[in-house]
Amino acid sequence: MEQTRQLVGEMLVCCFVVVLLTGGFLAFFYTPSSQMVLYDGAYEQLRAVPMSAAYNSPGDQL
Repeated sequence: MEQTRQLVGEMLVCCFVVVLLTGGFLAFFYTPSSQMVLYDGAYEQLRAVPMSAAYNSPGDQL
């Protein structure tokens, strides 16, 4: 029982680290805007499709 509790605790710490890392990444690259722009990213099927600037932010294109 103690090993299970320790394993769950370690998994929670790992999940928390992942949340911190992804949140830090988004803090630098996310554009909180509802302005409509045309998609110009790498995904060919969405090229020239209007979408919000938040969805088309540079972090999504890395």
